[in-house]
Formats: sequence, C-alpha cells, structure tokens
Amino acid sequence: MNATPNPPASLNPTPRGVLSYLLPSLADTLFIALFVSLCYGSPRLLLLSDAGIGWHIRTGEWILQHLRVPHTDLFSNVPTRVWVAWEWLFDVVIACIHGWSGLNGVLAFSAFLMALCFALLLRWTMERGASIVTALIFVALAVISSTVHALARPHLVTWLFTVVCWYLLEEKRRLWLIPALVLVWVNVHGGFLVAFAFMGLSLAGDFCSAMGWPDRDRAAQAAARRDCGWLGGVLAASFVASLINPNGFGLYGHIYEYLRDPFIRQHNLDPTLVKAYAAHFCGTETLRGASRELVESFITQLEKDALEDRDRLFCKLNSFSQTVEVRS
Repeated sequence: MNATPNPPASLNPTPRGVLSYLLPSLADTLFIALFVSLCYGSPRLLLLSDAGIGWHIRTGEWILQHLRVPHTDLFSNVPTRVWVAWEWLFDVVIACIHGWSGLNGVLAFSAFLMALCFALLLRWTMERGASIVTALIFVALAVISSTVHALARPHLVTWLFTVVCWYLLEEKRRLWLIPALVLVWVNVHGGFLVAFAFMGLSLAGDFCSAMGWPDRDRAAQAAARRDCGWLGGVLAASFVASLINPNGFGLYGHIYEYLRDPFIRQHNLDPTLVKAYAAHFCGTETLRGASRELVESFITQLEKDALEDRDRLFCKLNSFSQTVEVRS
C-alpha cells in the first residue's frame, strides 16, 4: 500500500516559520528601544535642549505663510542682511509637524530619525557579513557618540541619509536613488556633500580595479569599468540635482565661505556660559527670574556688541567665564 505523499513544506508553514515573521528582529528591537527611550526617557530633554529648533519652526511657518524662501535675515534688527536659508525644506516639514502636534511631535519626529538611522545601520552591517556581537558593539559605540549632538536639528537627516547612501554604494544596486536622495538632502542640510565624498571614494576604488590593481582578472576589470561608467553617471546626475535649490550653484560658494570663516573655526560659544552671562546682565541668579524687558534688552545689547566687534564680545565672555571660575 502506497503512502500518501506529504504536501510541500511551503504549504505547511511550521510555527517557527510563522514566528519569524511575527517576532521583531534585532534591528527592529533596537529601533523600538531607541525610539521609546528618546521619547520617554531622560534623553528626550537633550533632543530639545538646543534653542535653534525654535527658529527652524518659525522659518518654516514664514515660508508656509509667504510661499517663498527668505533671502534676507528674518530675526535680526538688520532685515536687509543677506541670509542663505539652506535648510528650508527641513524648516517647512518641522513647522508642519509643530502645527499638527506641537513640540511633542517635533520630539517624536527627531526620535524617529535617530532610531531609524541606527536600526538600518545595524541591519545593513549584519547583511554585509558582520557578526551579531561585532555589529552590536560598533553600533552601540555609534549611538553613544551621537549623544554629543543628539539634537532636534537638520543634521539628523544627514545621519540617516549618510547610512542610506553608504548602503546603496556598497550594494551597487538602485544607484539611481542617490540623485533623488541628493535632491532632497541639498534642501535639508549642508551635509549633502558627504554623498559626493562617498561617490568619489567609490569611483576611485572602481577605477583602480579597472586598471588591474590589485586584481588583474579581466572579468573583474571589465565589471569595474562598467561600475565606473554607472557611478560616473550617478555622480553627474547628483551634481545636477544638487543645483536644484533656492540658491543654485551659489550654495556651494556659501558653504565655502561658511567653512573658511575664521569666526566659525576659532570660536565656540558655550550655551551655558551665555545663559549665565545673561542672568548676570539682568541682575538675577537665573535667566528664569529675569523679566521679559530685561531679556530683550540683553539680546539687543548682545547683537550690538556682535555687530561692532565680535572678537571683543568673545573677550568679554571669556573674562566673565574666568570670573565665574574664580568665584566657584
């Protein structure tokens, strides 16, 4: 008597196979843990500890109200001063989120960006062949290092897009997504230049392989030449995409001037020091105890000093810092 043949295994999914789809992966667990801790744990205070998110929201509201990107300073007493709003797209998005759900929404959005960035980094690192232990250790180090600048600001998008760009270049698949990525990136944060650095390094590696170094296999050389052609086209398309911004090619000039400004390179203001100096100016122990009129007077005086002589202003702040240290 012939036995009845068993149906294919695919038609009889085992409980283990079903659980593999229902249970979260290691990357999913990391995403959930980071998102919840950033939203409900003590780090939530750090995400909103930078006051710069306020003018990002206000700039986005101004753009939505006037339906154009500002080219002059909106927040100073010199409204004719040229201003390059190179993060305008982030400002619009964050203003919409703030309008829908307030600062809680801004916090959740920022936590989502951070959690997604490191979850993808863990997943793709393991896909590239890293062991679970090695991947967890280095991603954990990356998360710890990121807390230095874990703020609700546009650079969070750069963190996420950097991971995505790296993955696309490593996998050599869907490279056409990189110009689309750059198109969004260039209007969100100046860190879009990271994409060109990655593409340049990848192109240099493919060029060396095409020239027969270190492998002289002809098939490998031919594949490397094809990769060079594709990547060169992607690089050119990405450059064209980067010009689609309110300032066009002028954005590159602004970034160059910004990075070479000695004021940016030589000075680094400590927000705690400025708050202490403001409280001293207002004659109160903390800034919370000062009246609105005194705070506005301090801001006006600070801007006046910065316009007249920024170096002298920093000398004044440094002297105040040394006085505070001596007292303590």
